[in-house]
Amino acid sequence: MIFRFFTIWILYLVIFHYISSKIFSLPFLTFIVLFNGLYLSYINPKKYYIDFNDKSIIIDGYKKILLDIFCHICPFLFIYKIYGIETFFNNWKIIPSLLLILLYNYIYNPSIIYHININEFIILCISSILSYYLLTFIIFSIKFN
Repeated sequence: MIFRFFTIWILYLVIFHYISSKIFSLPFLTFIVLFNGLYLSYINPKKYYIDFNDKSIIIDGYKKILLDIFCHICPFLFIYKIYGIETFFNNWKIIPSLLLILLYNYIYNPSIIYHININEFIILCISSILSYYLLTFIIFSIKFN
């Protein structure tokens, strides 16, 4: 089922961004998808495995690059153009966004869906959240100096 992927969840939030931006921090969520998608696309496992109707479809090569651009990079650029980057702290929308990530991890087992080790997945999640925090810290410290 395609809804097992967190990217699809976020794509729905991006499509209905006028409504979902009132609850969730879309710049944060699309950055998480971008960061994790780039890692899963180009570093590990370098292929997409999509299980559909008891068949495993492997997407690699130029199809993987096009899927990465369409599903990870374009939503981030679209949301960045509309909303910019939101601060990590002093932003109440980060809490529902983090809860959405936790809900997804509770419903699905991402290490099985994305074909990576659970420890690697935990490190990837923490590093993507810290990267967003550092990005916002740098941007807002430069903006206010």
